[in-house]
Amino acid sequence: MLSELFGNLGTREATRDALGHLIEKYDWPNKLLERVFAKTLAKAYAEGYAIGYERGIEQCRAEGIAETLEWVKRRDAAREKNEPFDESPPWADKL
Repeated sequence: MLSELFGNLGTREATRDALGHLIEKYDWPNKLLERVFAKTLAKAYAEGYAIGYERGIEQCRAEGIAETLEWVKRRDAAREKNEPFDESPPWADKL
């Protein structure tokens, strides 16, 4: 079939010419690369988002625990000194 299209070319030359024709007509390598790049980028974004989300949750928990522990220390110190302690807990504004 290739010989009908391209005459009496050798196999390499016919293949080269056929692929060259496909590349020029359909621009398929660029479209293929765009698809591969888009899928790779989407995957990397999703993975990065998941990692960042997990780290954000961990950081928020750590900060919340630290704030709560500091509040408990201040509350206990006030109780030991029989002083009034009317400071609201750090989670009060998040309810």
